[in-house]
Amino acid sequence: MRKTLSFLIILCVSPLVFAANDHSSDTGSSHTGHSDALMVLLGHKIALQKLQDEWPITRTLSDQALHIKQAMPVLQSYMNTPKSYYLTTEMYHDSLENRAAMLADFSTLLIEYQKQLVSLP
Repeated sequence: MRKTLSFLIILCVSPLVFAANDHSSDTGSSHTGHSDALMVLLGHKIALQKLQDEWPITRTLSDQALHIKQAMPVLQSYMNTPKSYYLTTEMYHDSLENRAAMLADFSTLLIEYQKQLVSLP
């Protein structure tokens, strides 16, 4: 169920990211970094979900740690996107909701990682 839901989310988000990239190249602005960060975070999120579903197979904890280590700087940068980046207040509000959801998802993944870490098989 989680894998199917994650796959559907990527299918829904991908056209939006590509449209945003097309728009930014037309206007000459540098908005691609934000979209790229979102795609990187979604990739790490899905990989972590898969690894946590496979646990307690060996190496999943070290693989999870690697994904977390790579995702945290990107997540921090994604969360620190300033209000001035957005063209309208509505876009900023939508972004706040999306960033909150991403932060909640990673919090859940980190809690599960910690649970698995302290209850080694």
